[in-house]
Amino acid sequence: MNDIKLLKSIINEEYIEKLIHIEHSKSVTMSEGDANFQIKNLPDDSLVIKTDLFPSKNHQPSHDYFFTDSYGIRRRADYMIVCYSQKLVIFIEIKAVKKNTKRVDSNEVIEQLKGSLCLYEYCKKIGEIFGNHKDFLKELTPKFYSVFIHTQGKTKSRLDNPILQDNSTPESRLSLSINNNEVLHLAQIIGKKIQAT
Repeated sequence: MNDIKLLKSIINEEYIEKLIHIEHSKSVTMSEGDANFQIKNLPDDSLVIKTDLFPSKNHQPSHDYFFTDSYGIRRRADYMIVCYSQKLVIFIEIKAVKKNTKRVDSNEVIEQLKGSLCLYEYCKKIGEIFGNHKDFLKELTPKFYSVFIHTQGKTKSRLDNPILQDNSTPESRLSLSINNNEVLHLAQIIGKKIQAT
């Protein structure tokens, strides 16, 4: 079984976002409350997972947890995109920005991205141990992003240059500041041309 099929087989389908075919390419709409944006030109072997649906403090009483919430370890980012043909796993935390929004806590964003990275590492171990696949997802490089979506008025979109900045840790994540309902190409986000799959 290939890596994407194995990953799909261990994740409840309710956590997997449906990809849509638009103009001969796959795309996905990502949302946080009323804020959303679309990513186009995803490779055919992409898998988009809604990681913040994984049981959290909003879903069950605190006494049902194995972990405490020290260090923010029960937090998770909104999405994880596995692009196997690109050898990437992309973690995305979305923040809706209104005119009166207080400054986003950078430490909270880092904790959310770290929590999703831990969930990813857990999935890797499950595939390795239960799926008997010792190299499961080992070839993928993690990339981290915080996306600020302006839901009131228009702002000039700003994307950090992924070629000039290493975003392989939650602390060194790239920031994207965009308008609500904006459409981005995956190549804009990762900073390289997408190879056909």
